[in-house]
Amino acid sequence: MMMILNFYIFSMFMGGLICMVLSHYHLLVMVLSLEFLMLSIYYSLSLSMGGGMNNCLLMMLYLFVVVCEGSLGMGLLVSLVKGFGADLFGLLNLLRC
Repeated sequence: MMMILNFYIFSMFMGGLICMVLSHYHLLVMVLSLEFLMLSIYYSLSLSMGGGMNNCLLMMLYLFVVVCEGSLGMGLLVSLVKGFGADLFGLLNLLRC
């Protein structure tokens, strides 16, 4: 049973990683796939740590950091769309050599 759960978590992580690599031009898809990666890491941590008050505190701290990262990503997306009109990285002059 545990091996099946580990396979599901690994496939979630690899799916999010592949999605992030293949769609690196759109910021929205990158932020969503990063959140998917963080969710798979959260599942892995919750399975490996089990119960306990110290583990619960660590998991809440991890969720706090993930939520802050997601809100910063969405704020960056809103400012990018407001400034350039799209979430494509190809429109930015910063990435040109």
